[in-house]
Amino acid sequence: MNQQVFFLPFENEKEDGKTTVEWVKEQNWSNGHIYSLGVSYEGFTAMMMGGEEGVVAISPIMSSGNIRRDWFYENHCLKQAFVQSWSHSFAFTDEEHMLQPSVIDYIQFLSNDIAKLYKRKLTDFPVNNNLPYYKHWINENDDKYWNYIDKKTNARYWDASGYYVSGWYDIFCEGTIKEFLLAVNRSSKPQKLVIGPWSHTEIFKATVGDVDYGIYNFEKYSSTDILDWFSKIEKGEDVVSEIKLFIMGKNKWYSLHKQPTVIERNMFLAIYTNSLGDKERRLQWEESKNNEDEFTYKGNDLVPTCGGRCIDAIPKGLGGPKNQELIENREDVLVYTSERLTKELCVIGKIKIQLVCESTLEQMDYAIKIVDVDQDNCPINILDSVLRIKQNANKKRKL
Repeated sequence: MNQQVFFLPFENEKEDGKTTVEWVKEQNWSNGHIYSLGVSYEGFTAMMMGGEEGVVAISPIMSSGNIRRDWFYENHCLKQAFVQSWSHSFAFTDEEHMLQPSVIDYIQFLSNDIAKLYKRKLTDFPVNNNLPYYKHWINENDDKYWNYIDKKTNARYWDASGYYVSGWYDIFCEGTIKEFLLAVNRSSKPQKLVIGPWSHTEIFKATVGDVDYGIYNFEKYSSTDILDWFSKIEKGEDVVSEIKLFIMGKNKWYSLHKQPTVIERNMFLAIYTNSLGDKERRLQWEESKNNEDEFTYKGNDLVPTCGGRCIDAIPKGLGGPKNQELIENREDVLVYTSERLTKELCVIGKIKIQLVCESTLEQMDYAIKIVDVDQDNCPINILDSVLRIKQNANKKRKL
């Protein structure tokens, strides 16, 4: 009797990793020293092996171990494009065991216009009828499922070395940084963090999105550094903990070989609006009393994501730095612009936005985006986030 095999994301990787490690150690060609490496989901599986005996070092690339927080939701808002495009790809991956060919053909047909599918209700997405886990993924309050996944992926208590890689425009960038900081605090072994200008689908490249960061980016860092780092550890050579960052704008790599001195500066840019309307929406250093503004939410024509930290099945919607002109020209998007900077400004770390808002809806998602206007007057997204606010919540919220 043939046994059906189903792929259930996240649920068995920790146990499978343990089995894999045990098998490798039993082989004649193995010296018992194991190094695990992977990108995206495989980066997650590499991370799940970190606590096993014999695993010397891991390298999770573009990944994170906190599934609900870093994979599916941001400030309680579902990462819709990622969840639906990713689950959609599963629907026709395994023809033999998952779906009948006719169902696969139908889902593939629907994907030809997947942009329209995004405008449907989440429960109307085709895979909801075929993949048992999709209904859990779109429900942040399904604590039974998420607690089960947390238990299955709870492998973040190891002493192995770690080489963590992400990109400023990667969907897992924040999660990768958190994993690195956890590793530094829990392990006595060397840890390394590398963050380039990359998006999730444009890793280790000089051109990302609409921006060419120059051949300097390509030449000064190579992914083979991961294997070189593993080799030094295996040979017993001295390896120090390091943070290697690509600073956009300067378009240069910087290395921090020790814990950097934290200099915290409070710099406030306040919204300014006057009676002349949207042509006078400005950002200024001093707070203005006349700073109220409004927009009309268009439920039937939502503002699309344009670049940023995302993964999308639509090629034109891929993440990274993108020209924001089409988005900024919409009537339901408020744009505030400062005067040109007179001197260089370098920001590394957390940015907080204080939003005082009021809505006629019971629930509202506010998306905030920081954009750099380059020398050609092209607005390029630097950072974005989103926050869900409910009517009874405190109106003053920080992103």
